[in-house]
Amino acid sequence: PLAGIAAVSIVSTVNEAKKAKKEEEAELKLAMEEAGIDQTDEAAVTKFTEKYRFKKEYREEMEREKEKARKKALRELKAEGRNKP
Repeated sequence: PLAGIAAVSIVSTVNEAKKAKKEEEAELKLAMEEAGIDQTDEAAVTKFTEKYRFKKEYREEMEREKEKARKKALRELKAEGRNKP
């Protein structure tokens, strides 16, 4: 029974990863079309892809940092006894 649960969990995780990858590829393709990148120009596609992924990763990192700072501030306020919902 435990092996079955593990197998289902692994399959589910793999399916989610594939779905996320497809969504990212669709977003990337749409962004390339909006930017007017020629799909046949491999160098331009590679450059745009790297730049797009870097910007996306940077935005996600900044969001995580902002969330950490917000949580830290809330903890500090709570520790001071001034936490207001």
